[in-house]
Amino acid sequence: MLNHQDGISHEDEGAIQTGVINVTRDLIPGEHLYIAIWAVNGVGLRSHSAHDSFEVVQSNSASGILSLLRRCSSQSCQGHCTCGPQNQLCHDAPGGCQDVKGDANFEQVEVFDIINYQQLDAVNPVDIDYTPSHCSLAASWKTTNTGSDVVRYEWSAGEKGGEPGAGLFDLAFDTVWHDIGLNTNAVLTLQRPKALEPMVEYVFYVKAWYDDVNFAMYQSNGITADYSPPDISKSRKVKDVLDTTKLVDTDFTTSTSSIGVSWKSVFTDDHSDIEHFKVSLGTHPGGEDVSAYSLVPNSDLSVELNSLQLQSGKRYYSNVRAYNLAGLYSTAMSDGFMVDTVKPIEGVVFDGLGLHDANYQNMTDVVSASWHGFSDLQSSIDHYIWCVGSTSGGEDILPCENVGLRLSASRKLSTHQQNGQMYFSKVTGVDAAGLQSDAVMSNGITMDTTPPEVEERFVFGDNIVQNPSFEEWTLVTENGTEHKTPDNWQVTGVVDTITSAGQDGNSYIHIYGGITQDVTTVVGEKYQVVFYSRHIYHPHNPIGTQEGFIQGPGIHHVFSLYQRSGHYGNSDNTMDTDWHRYVYYFTASEVTSTITLGSVGKNNGIAIDNINVRHVGLGARDPPSIPNPYNQYSSAVHVETQVLHEWNSVHASWNMVDLESSIQEYMWAIGTVPGGTQLQGFTSVGKNTYGDNSDLHLSSGSKVHITVVGRNRADLSTVIYSDPILVDLTPPNLCCVKVVTDSENKYKSNGVMNASWQVTDPDSDIDYCMWAIGENPGSSELLPFTRTDTHHSSSTDLSASVSHGLTLYTTVRCYNYAGLQSQITDDGVVIVMEEPDASHATVSLTTSSVTHYPTQGSHQPQTNAVNIAWHGFQDVTGIDYYQFSVHGEDLQTEWYDVGHSGQSFTVFKGLYLMSYKVYQVYVRAVNFGGFHSDTAMANITIETENPITTGTDIVSSWPELWKLVLNWDGVFHSNSSLTYEVTMGTVRGGSDVMKWRETDKGELEFIGIDHTKEHHVSITAINQAGLYHTQNYIVSYTTT
Repeated sequence: MLNHQDGISHEDEGAIQTGVINVTRDLIPGEHLYIAIWAVNGVGLRSHSAHDSFEVVQSNSASGILSLLRRCSSQSCQGHCTCGPQNQLCHDAPGGCQDVKGDANFEQVEVFDIINYQQLDAVNPVDIDYTPSHCSLAASWKTTNTGSDVVRYEWSAGEKGGEPGAGLFDLAFDTVWHDIGLNTNAVLTLQRPKALEPMVEYVFYVKAWYDDVNFAMYQSNGITADYSPPDISKSRKVKDVLDTTKLVDTDFTTSTSSIGVSWKSVFTDDHSDIEHFKVSLGTHPGGEDVSAYSLVPNSDLSVELNSLQLQSGKRYYSNVRAYNLAGLYSTAMSDGFMVDTVKPIEGVVFDGLGLHDANYQNMTDVVSASWHGFSDLQSSIDHYIWCVGSTSGGEDILPCENVGLRLSASRKLSTHQQNGQMYFSKVTGVDAAGLQSDAVMSNGITMDTTPPEVEERFVFGDNIVQNPSFEEWTLVTENGTEHKTPDNWQVTGVVDTITSAGQDGNSYIHIYGGITQDVTTVVGEKYQVVFYSRHIYHPHNPIGTQEGFIQGPGIHHVFSLYQRSGHYGNSDNTMDTDWHRYVYYFTASEVTSTITLGSVGKNNGIAIDNINVRHVGLGARDPPSIPNPYNQYSSAVHVETQVLHEWNSVHASWNMVDLESSIQEYMWAIGTVPGGTQLQGFTSVGKNTYGDNSDLHLSSGSKVHITVVGRNRADLSTVIYSDPILVDLTPPNLCCVKVVTDSENKYKSNGVMNASWQVTDPDSDIDYCMWAIGENPGSSELLPFTRTDTHHSSSTDLSASVSHGLTLYTTVRCYNYAGLQSQITDDGVVIVMEEPDASHATVSLTTSSVTHYPTQGSHQPQTNAVNIAWHGFQDVTGIDYYQFSVHGEDLQTEWYDVGHSGQSFTVFKGLYLMSYKVYQVYVRAVNFGGFHSDTAMANITIETENPITTGTDIVSSWPELWKLVLNWDGVFHSNSSLTYEVTMGTVRGGSDVMKWRETDKGELEFIGIDHTKEHHVSITAINQAGLYHTQNYIVSYTTT
C-alpha cells in the first residue's frame, strides 16, 4: 500500500496524488522502470492499473529523476507495452509466444470462483458454483507446484464456452485482459446497465506470464449467477409439531423442553437448489431468543428442538431459513404455538337446555344438559366430554362422548327411564393442549311425566291471634299524653285503641306506626290472614290516598285504602261501614310466625280491626250450618269478593301438590264464564297459592269464575275451575231497629232488651246478623257484637248491668253471602228506675188583681181560678209531665196532669173558693218511667171584700206653723193588712203638696206646709187582695 496525499488540482483531472516509493536497491542510471498504480476503495475493490515506463536519469551522485518514456516497444510476445493506445497492444509484437500450461517446469495455477470477498486472500479458498450477485464476479488463485515462477498475472472473465470477455466486455472497445501484477485475486464489477444473466455460467480467466514469451492461461470451473432466494410455498407452512413422525401442526403443547418443527414442501428453488436449512425458536416471528439458528442438512425436512426452557402461557414461533447454493435464503415462520401446562378451569353444568338449571323434565327417554364457565387462559377449550349417569359422576345412562365445542347436548335414549328417575350429567373441558379440567357434575334432574294433582277442598281453623279486635288494652301515658295500648301486641310508633264500635266488637285501633304479634304455627302448613282497615276520619277534612303494609313469612305487601273525594262525618244513629277487607296467605317456615301490620308514612294513619290468622286445612269440607246457595265452596278454588263503593276486589286461594317435581308456577284468570278471561287474563303469581285483584269493575248480579293453571317444574300443567261466585255489589237493606219499651216512648224500667229490625237482600240473601248494645251510638260496652237469635230479632237481659238514667243504643249489623254488610243503630232506649228529685223544687202562685192595685201575700180576690208555677224538679232521664192538686177546709181536688210539653205553669179554673179561706196547692213531677216525685206546696188566701171605714174621723195637728201631722189610725178596716196611698193639695182633687204617697202606717207628717191655706187630703186604703176604699178630707189651721 502506497502512502499518498492530495496535491494541487490539475485542470479537470482533479487533485494530483503524490507518494513516495521506497526501493530495495539503488537504481542504475539509464535503466527502465515499470510502474503500475491502482486505487483501492474503502471496501477493498481495486481499480484498473495505470502502467507507465520511466527511465532513470542521474542528476548527481546521490539522486536523479524518473523520465517518462514517450516511446516504447513491446514488452511481450503479445505486444504488451506501456505506451500503446488505451486498451490496445503495441503493433510491434515480436510473436513467438509459448503456452506452457501443463508443463511441470512452470508453476501451474488453480483458479477458484468465490463470492465471499473476505476470502480473497485466503490460503485455501473454497470454490463456489453460484453467485447471488448480478453485477460482480470474483476469483482467487494459487500456484500448485514448483517450477518457473510467475512474473505477472492477467485476468479476464466471460461466459463459459466462449472466448475471454464474451458476454461481459465489449471485445472491440473494452479492455478484456487486465494486468494485475502478482496479485492472486481479482474482482469484476459491471457498470450499469451490464449485468450477469441469471442461470448463465461464467468463468474467470487467469493468464500467468513466466517471461516475455512463456505463459499459461487458466480458468475457473465456472460459476452461475443466481440472485433469487428460495421460494416459499403459499399453501404449505412451517408446522409446530408434537411428534416429527406425525406432521400435524399444533397450536399448543404441554412440553416445556421440546418441540418439533416441520417444513416439508415449504421451500423450492428452481435455479440452484437448496443447500441447507437453519432452524430457530423465538418469542416473536423470525426470532431466535429461545434457540439460535442451527444448521440442518437439506435432506432433513423436520427437526426436534430439545433442552428448551419454555414458559407456560407464552407463545413461541418456529423459524426456518432455506439457503440456496448462491447463499441466498428465505425465512418461513410458523403461526406459533403456546405452551400450556395449566388444566382448564371447570365451569358449571346445568340440567336441561334452558337458560337456567332445570330440576325436572317431562320426558323419560331424553337426556340433556348445558354448561358454561369452562375456560382456559392459555390454549382455550378445544372440546367437551359429556356423560350421563343415574348417580353423580356415573356413565350408565349415556357413555362419555366428545361433543365438540357445543355448550349443550341432548340425546334420545333407546329405552325409557322410570318416572321419578333422577339423572346427572358430567362434563369435562379439554383444552387445545390436551389437558382436561376436573369433571363437573350437575345437581341432577328428575324425570316427571305426571301433572300436578289437586288437593281436597279447604277447611279453615280457629283464629290463633290473641286480642284480635283490641277489646283488651292498657292505659299508658307518654309525654303527658294518654294512649290505650292494645294488649298482646308489640307496638311501634303511635297506636291508640278507640273504644267505639269497630268492624268487630267495641274497639279498634288507630295506627301511626305498626303492631306485631307472634303466633304459633306448624312448619310447612298454610295459613290465611284476614283483616279490616279503613281511613282515620277527621271531620271536614278531605280523605287522601293512604297505604298500609302487612309482613309475614314470605309476604310483604303494601295495600291501598279506597279513596273517595269529599269529607267524612259521623251521624248520630249510623256508623260508616267502609271497612276494607284484605286477605293474604302464607306458609309457615318456623314454629312461630310473626305478623306485622302498619301504616305507610310518618303522618298518615290507618284504622285496623278484626285480625284473623287461621290454619288452612285440606280435606273434605263439611257443608255450612246455614247453606249458602251462592257459594258452597265445593271446588278446590276458594273465592272471596269484596265491594266498597266502586272499588271491587276478588281473592282466590287454591292448592296443588306434585310429589315428583313440585310446583313451578301458578297462573290465574278471572272471567264471567268457566275458563274465561274477560275480567283478568292469565296472570302469574309465582308459587303463591293465592291471588287477589283489587282493580276490577264488577256488575251486580253477574257471576265470577276463577281458572287456575298449576305448572310443575317438568312443565306439565293442571287446570282447575272454581264454582261460580255471584257478584253482589249491594249490601243488605237494613232498617227500622226497634227495642220493646214500656210504652210508646223510648224509656224502659228494666234491662230486658228485645230488639227487632227489618233486613232483606234480593241478590245474595242474608248470611247472618250481629248486634251490640252500648252507651253510645255504635258502641258495645254492655253487649259485644254477638250473632243474633234470628235474622230479624234478638233478645238479652242486661238488668244486672244497667242503672237509672243510662241510655242504651242497639246496633245491628247484617251480612249477605257476598260479605257485604249494613249497619244501623237505633235512637237509644233510656233506663228509668227511680222517681224525680224534688229536694230543690218550689211552687209559686201567681195572683191577679181586679183593681189597678196589685195583690200581695198570696191573696187574690178571684174565687174560680188559681195560677200555679213551679221549678226545681230534677231527673237525669227527664220529666215526662207534672201533677197538681188543691186542698182546703172545704175542698180537696184530685191530681191533675200538666206540663206534657214541658210547661212549668198552669191556670186551674172552675173552682169555687171561699172568701177568707186559705187553700194549699200541691205539685209533683212524673218521669218517663211513671215514677212521681215528692210534692212541693204553696198556700193561697181568698179575699173578695174591699176595706171599709169605721166611722172614726181623721185627726190633724200643727206642732209648728209649717208642720202638719195627720193620723187616720182606726179609720179603715179589712181582713188583711192594709197599705195606704195619700195625696194632698191646696184645691179639691189637687196634688200640689203631695201625690200618691204610700205608707203602711196610720200617721203621716208633712213639713213646709202653708198654714194659711186650706188643704184637701185623699187617703186610699188597699188590702192584700188589691181591693181598696178612698176617703177625702179638708184640713185647715186652727189656733185652738
